[in-house]
Amino acid sequence: MRTPFFVEETGADGVAYITLTNLETHNSLNGELIGELIDALIGIENDKRVRVLIIAAKGPTFCGGADLKWLKSMSVNSSEKNLVQARYLKRLMSVLDNLRVPTIARVQGNVYGGGIGLLCCCDIVVAMAGTFYSMSEVRMGLIPAITSPYLLRTIGVRQARRYVLTGEKLTASQALEIGLIHQVVRGDMIDITIEGVIKNVLKAGPRALRLAKQLVSDVAGRKIDDTLLDETIHLTAKACASDEGLEGIRAFLEKRDPEWPKKSI
Repeated sequence: MRTPFFVEETGADGVAYITLTNLETHNSLNGELIGELIDALIGIENDKRVRVLIIAAKGPTFCGGADLKWLKSMSVNSSEKNLVQARYLKRLMSVLDNLRVPTIARVQGNVYGGGIGLLCCCDIVVAMAGTFYSMSEVRMGLIPAITSPYLLRTIGVRQARRYVLTGEKLTASQALEIGLIHQVVRGDMIDITIEGVIKNVLKAGPRALRLAKQLVSDVAGRKIDDTLLDETIHLTAKACASDEGLEGIRAFLEKRDPEWPKKSI
């Protein structure tokens, strides 16, 4: 059976790719795809060669949200079975959001429903001009419950209160304005732009990348008090004394590229 996505082999530079390729369903999410994506992400998490993950797609749609045939099958399922299916989607979002390596979404097509959640769980989102975005669940009598924590964190409560109610289409420029995506580029420039982002990410220390990503999650939303500041002091001191930190400082002073310790990767 043809898999609805494929994982490209990780190159010597540590860049891995997951590309959605099921054009027949507009790369929509169903139980099979969600399960296989979870397995692929766990494989990447455990592959110490991987330093950055690119999530891409083929066709006019990056992700069409939930597969309608899958949703129809759920309509005749028991509540218990539907809970199992919903937990799969919860697991996918959680694994992607907490992946140890930086994640970059390469958005070449439109994004709807649950696909918006994928973008919110990626660290960096670069999109082609001419793409559209919609939190479309309410137009099918549904709500974006599972993706809502990631959506509100990404675009904020005020923006979410409008767009989860209207389900209206946003242009790439509007999505950029509300913080759903980071950058909009011409179609012929997206790969060059992604390569530039990858290049910048790979300049960083592998351990520093993991810790910086975790730092953002740990600090976000917390009150700035002595407890938090003391934690940041200890983290800074520990980073400066690490093998990777010492090499980074030496390389900067010696005006050369750092040679990161193998155990950091």
